[in-house]
Amino acid sequence: DTQKVKDTKTNFRWSQPMQNLLLEILADEALHGNKQSNTFKHAPYAKVVEAIIEKFMIECTPKHVEHRFKTLKTNLNTIALLHDKKSGFGCNDNLKMITSDRKQANPSHVTSNETRSHRK
Repeated sequence: DTQKVKDTKTNFRWSQPMQNLLLEILADEALHGNKQSNTFKHAPYAKVVEAIIEKFMIECTPKHVEHRFKTLKTNLNTIALLHDKKSGFGCNDNLKMITSDRKQANPSHVTSNETRSHRK
């Protein structure tokens, strides 16, 4: 029974154009007041699903959209935290990397002492 569930579950792969479409639609929905408090209702996610299916001819569900949006929000919050001037982290646009000032970097923001920079 567990094997059957495992076989039918696959990861949904988001391309950059699909992700851009997701963000474009959700931003439009938020501007039109379709975002209650801090979350979207089911209808905006369903709109994204419909657009992705139509444009990319790929199977997509509202859960896929919801999970991707949650991941994007988490990533944005992490970048904002690291980019805070007090954190000791910054961006090097020429190298396309996040950098750290070893003297100034807040240890609570670093997951590994050996980590010096990460690709954007």
